[in-house]
Amino acid sequence: MRLNIPTLILTAITSIAIPFICNAQDAVQPTIGAGYRMIQRDQKKPTTPFFAGLTTQLFFGVDDFRGIPDSDYGDNSGLIVGAQGAAPLPYLDCYGLGLQMGASYGAYDFAGRGFTHRNQKDIQSQGFVTFGFFKRPLHRSPWSAGLAYDVMLNKNFSIYSESPTLTQWRAQLACFFGDFDEFGLWASWSGPTTHKSYRYYDLCGHKISYRAVAQFNFFWRHICENNVETAVWIGVPFAKRLNRTLSEYPGKYIVGGKICVPFGDAWELAGRAQYVQPATKKGPFGSRDYSTNIAIEIGYDFGGNATKSPAAAPWTPYLPLANNSNFMVDVKTRTTLK
Repeated sequence: MRLNIPTLILTAITSIAIPFICNAQDAVQPTIGAGYRMIQRDQKKPTTPFFAGLTTQLFFGVDDFRGIPDSDYGDNSGLIVGAQGAAPLPYLDCYGLGLQMGASYGAYDFAGRGFTHRNQKDIQSQGFVTFGFFKRPLHRSPWSAGLAYDVMLNKNFSIYSESPTLTQWRAQLACFFGDFDEFGLWASWSGPTTHKSYRYYDLCGHKISYRAVAQFNFFWRHICENNVETAVWIGVPFAKRLNRTLSEYPGKYIVGGKICVPFGDAWELAGRAQYVQPATKKGPFGSRDYSTNIAIEIGYDFGGNATKSPAAAPWTPYLPLANNSNFMVDVKTRTTLK
């Protein structure tokens, strides 16, 4: 099986580097920039009419991913750009209730896609849209929760160069233990399966089915006094795969990590890496079913840096925008008559 070594290295570094980057063990009391993003006082009355607390972030970066739909061919490398924002629900900010929305666009394989059977000179395009509702942590309650609906839009996707539109739901529940560490669970489950028809060299037809991979993850997020955020997660795909000829599930386990470093007045540099071990046996089959994602992004926050204290950025997106880590894809093909 071909392991994506950079993904494993970046994931390991992210996990190991947490105490060395933050030096949070020397902290006795959190500074204005430390601690979880919560309301610093218990508000007894609503204070935010309309969407006065809106924060917006623009970002761009590089992204590399592959998954089961890419079979035993290479990964997809390209550029991404996007925007996301969040705001409290009008007159319900005292309860920590808010809305979020975001979208991104990525273009991949600028040199062509020689492993596909058609459109080999065309780039692959991919878009994500996320709508979410959340309850953020409050000073009197460290618990938080959120629910999001994701849409994936594709053009020239996978080895079949199809353009499926896929959907999924995501939910998260988390709690802060102390001022710097948040532990939680998040899960995703797929929307309807999308079907496409494909003709292979005009000899026979194929019915292709795409569906989001349902996954369950446990995560640990650490916020440092210097506002650096790190996170690691481990999980499993929990829904059976579309094609169960070689394995019951689309993967054995999921490991990933993320780091976000603010700089300047409102800039941040973020890196993300994830690897999914295939459930098939090592060798030709395993090399086709593993999934990876590596991304490096630079973001600018108009409402204040996303890792700063509530005084600087009181309302930021609770759930991350959909991407190739939290929105993976499964596929199945079936030969039909011409």
